Amino acid sequence: MTFPLKLERMEHELEALSRRLRSREQEIAALRDVHARLAQLLAIEVPNLVGAAISLCQTELASSIVTRRMRPLRAIAMAEQVTQVLALLLRNAAHATRGTGRPSVIHIDARAQAARVHIRVSDNGTGPVAPDFLRQIAPWEAGESIAGASCHRLLLCQAIVRAHGGALLCAKRWPHGCRFEFDLPLLENANP
Repeated sequence: MTFPLKLERMEHELEALSRRLRSREQEIAALRDVHARLAQLLAIEVPNLVGAAISLCQTELASSIVTRRMRPLRAIAMAEQVTQVLALLLRNAAHATRGTGRPSVIHIDARAQAARVHIRVSDNGTGPVAPDFLRQIAPWEAGESIAGASCHRLLLCQAIVRAHGGALLCAKRWPHGCRFEFDLPLLENANP
């Protein structure tokens, strides 16, 4: 094979590679576009979900003082599922604050941090039994209770939050109570 033929073949292969690269770049651009559209479809207003969850739990929260503090934040999640998580955590908090001899206080807050929305539900109830409370509930049968927290509720919350790429955390509040925190993906460029 002579030099001009080799050069011609290399130019042909280079052109084929360039076409494939352009094709891949177009595929990547299309995938980014689909991702952006899906993010917009799954965009949820966190304060609206908190309001919906409180409405769902009106009966359980009737004797509680419920406060909330949050900026307008948007997350990427399935609204019905996140509302369910919030409602279950609020019901747990209402249950944990009954019969403590103190006024029932439940606080909800949300903040953005590191491309995530962190949502916390805190109460002044009985609190968790141990620091690794959430790991303790896994082997328990659904319906059993640990420190007033319904295991099936918490397992469901944990599953939904994990399905959204987040984690459900539990911490004891001093001097009384418990704080559950979970995180969701923050919708980028949606918040000033």
